[in-house]
Amino acid sequence: MKILMLVIMVVGALALFLALMKVRWSGEGGGKGSSADYEKLGSVLSPAERKFLGIMAPLLPQGVGVLVKIRLAEVFVPRRGLDASRRRAAGERMRGESVDFLLVRAEDFSPLAGMALQEERLRGQTRADRRYFVENTFVRNGLPYLTVAAQETYDADALRGRLASLLGRQRPKG
Repeated sequence: MKILMLVIMVVGALALFLALMKVRWSGEGGGKGSSADYEKLGSVLSPAERKFLGIMAPLLPQGVGVLVKIRLAEVFVPRRGLDASRRRAAGERMRGESVDFLLVRAEDFSPLAGMALQEERLRGQTRADRRYFVENTFVRNGLPYLTVAAQETYDADALRGRLASLLGRQRPKG
């Protein structure tokens, strides 16, 4: 009887081991992709975005924070009253889009404004259509949006003025 229990335990442990190995090497998701299919990026920001953020962040007024690479679906939801098909389509369109920089009220992370850095390498009609959609979504929801051309150097005073103008309607508390 002891031998039979030992054999059952060994066979069970072997079956579990093989099942785990199969999941690990087969792609976990049955053809949907595996965590093994990805690699870490060096940075979530391009060199131009890192440079711009380094200049912009210290110019923000007290009480304003900045988040980077935020999906629009984290800021907006399809409006109530849409039929199911249109609501689903709106949600899907939103999931694929993001904003480079989201200025938020630091105390509660409520959105104040969106910003995009327009890099020379990312121009073209498809990008222009995407930029229009993102900017229009912000503006239609009462949030200002600013596009800044990527540059070698930035005039800090001019950028401070643009930020003050951008945030003029969206005063941070405190």
